Amino acid sequence: NENSMLGDLGGLMGGAASAYTAFGGSDIRLKENIQPAGKDERTGLNLYNFNYKWNAHTFQGVMAQEVKSLYPDAVFDLGGELEGYLGVDYVSLGLEMKEVH
Repeated sequence: NENSMLGDLGGLMGGAASAYTAFGGSDIRLKENIQPAGKDERTGLNLYNFNYKWNAHTFQGVMAQEVKSLYPDAVFDLGGELEGYLGVDYVSLGLEMKEVH
């Protein structure tokens, strides 16, 4: 089920912000406490503050479902245990997911 999968994923990911950035897991279904945080002027994408369901750290980034409508080539299926969940190639967008303090 989704909850056990998210728990397993949280164990795999650990707490490091760099792991989340490399992971690119930007599917809205992996996140909670989502709050608007502005817009990236260059890409036109909305930015959000959020935390992953398995981690209380707050990050700022995009939502894969929104990116897919404007930049479909920057969105990919995470595959494996997360088949069907979407990731974002932040590098191709010239963006960076960052931890918010």
